[in-house]
Amino acid sequence: MSRTTITTASDPNTKYHDVCSQLEFSGWAKISCGEYASIWAHPDCPDSVLKVGHDLSDGWLDYAKSCTKTRSPHAPRIHAIELYENFFYAEIERLAPLSPDRYYEESLSRHPYPEDVPTHSLACFLRRTERVRRKFTDHLADYHENNFMVRPSTNEIVCTDPWC
Repeated sequence: MSRTTITTASDPNTKYHDVCSQLEFSGWAKISCGEYASIWAHPDCPDSVLKVGHDLSDGWLDYAKSCTKTRSPHAPRIHAIELYENFFYAEIERLAPLSPDRYYEESLSRHPYPEDVPTHSLACFLRRTERVRRKFTDHLADYHENNFMVRPSTNEIVCTDPWC
């Protein structure tokens, strides 16, 4: 990865907790975590974060790969993904939290999303994402307010992790 190297990554015995320990020792701070992964930030890398996961079947990996093929402003920018035997990590753009008020203002809690929306809209992006999920994966949908964030430079809503 461009900003950090996990020195034990190539060792097949390296586990998720080993990677997290190494990041912490190297000055990275855990800023968020979920069931399958954690997010790490470093003061020298203000525009990106590392996502480290312990489940290689996590739907986020397939979603992230699909995001590298789209130009939608509603997809996160994935800078790099590294897969190993027992974990993965990815460098992604740093986003800001989405307020619950804006989540409901944008009607993101309403699913399925309406058909009659502009092609560049968030609802259109989410409809396409849902079609890809159903057609090409066996992942479940995971649309909730914690899986939407804001790109600070443009104030656009970004869907970060819609598949589990």
